[in-house]
Amino acid sequence: MNSTVICWPFNVLYSPEAVQEFYVMNIVICVLNSVLAVTITFANSSLLLAILGTPSLRTPSYLLVCSLAVTDVGVGLVIQPLYIWRKMAEMRGDVPTFCALYMAGNVLAHLIGSPSFFTATALSCDRYLAISLGVRYRQKVTTRRILRLIAGLWFLAVFVVIARFYSRKPKYMSIAAALLFVCLLIIMVCYVKAMRLLRSHSRSSLSRDIRKSKLIKYKHSLFTMLLVVICLFCCYLPFVFVHIVGSVSSKEHALELKRARELTTTVLFGNSLVNPLIYLMRSKELRQAFRRSLGRLFCRVLRLPAVHVERVSEYSTDAKFTTFKAVTRNKLCRTETQEDMYL
Repeated sequence: MNSTVICWPFNVLYSPEAVQEFYVMNIVICVLNSVLAVTITFANSSLLLAILGTPSLRTPSYLLVCSLAVTDVGVGLVIQPLYIWRKMAEMRGDVPTFCALYMAGNVLAHLIGSPSFFTATALSCDRYLAISLGVRYRQKVTTRRILRLIAGLWFLAVFVVIARFYSRKPKYMSIAAALLFVCLLIIMVCYVKAMRLLRSHSRSSLSRDIRKSKLIKYKHSLFTMLLVVICLFCCYLPFVFVHIVGSVSSKEHALELKRARELTTTVLFGNSLVNPLIYLMRSKELRQAFRRSLGRLFCRVLRLPAVHVERVSEYSTDAKFTTFKAVTRNKLCRTETQEDMYL
């Protein structure tokens, strides 16, 4: 295969023969990624609106979920369109556009994709702290600290991009593999310790920090985070493995590696759709907030009548009660109702 090094500093190999070889596959990949991009952007944007639009969900844990959703929105809104545009430039033989899009997409992919691993690691640590600290969790893990942590994770992604530029490819792959190993090790340690704590609390009948009613909730959230982490690594590890093999293999296997690289890239993008689906399937309150946010959006687009609130006062001998009931012409436009609230 006669290839030419054309794109600095990534040493990308371009060949007209490879374009003809994978022409049909490139079209299929472009169509598939177009559908995925729209679906990923819609699902994660709706998830963000549901969490941020519901006061009860604005907790430190869900802020980390929002950070993960932001990276997924970036994949569907920025990374995949650039990837599709680059594939089209490659099929047309537009080499300058191909090089420019490859460089932009590579930098943005590292900048947007790296926080996914860091956030997944932070989510695992958060679940461990929630179980180990008990009632002290809300005092130690505050919204302000989580926001600072999220900002630090995104700054760390900037250093990953810098390492991508100034390190040779085999050296960079070693750094990336080391980071993945460290994140995976931290996640495994957190989950093992968390499971041990849950078992000890379940055996103890006199637990002051964690009640038995909360054990089921902790196990449920821990298993949800575990699903997210497993799907994340299952989608990313094939991509990383192919790039590691490509950095040390000869040019004789360039065609096979290119095919594997394109397929694993699409699988990697698909992880951004898996994350919101897991959260929606596992969290009832998040599903309700998701439906409410879609209902409000639907009402605004169609300009349906606003929600009318009817106030009903009831009196008793002990205290005064007030009940609020939401009355609307369309069920999708209804908001949360508050009933039997003390004045």
